Amino acid sequence: MITVFESMACKTPNVVPDAGGAGELIEDGVTGLKFTPDESASLAKCLRKLLEHEQLRKQLAERAFAWANEKFTIDVHMSQLRQRFEQVIGL
Repeated sequence: MITVFESMACKTPNVVPDAGGAGELIEDGVTGLKFTPDESASLAKCLRKLLEHEQLRKQLAERAFAWANEKFTIDVHMSQLRQRFEQVIGL
């Protein structure tokens, strides 16, 4: 899953299987493209779409970058960590 975040940070479009952790991080057609696992034609369709549509590549990359910067910054992480600690110690 870390590679999905890394590519988001690099503004590189993601193509991931619609399964598991990576599939949960991507909104199909918004922050990346999903293909059906074990179906090479599905993967090829997604890759072809990216190769043929420059504007789509840019939009997916920009949206993914914005989403990652909104949801996974150090400030967000520290806030969530603080909330969890407060729950555990009963504050």
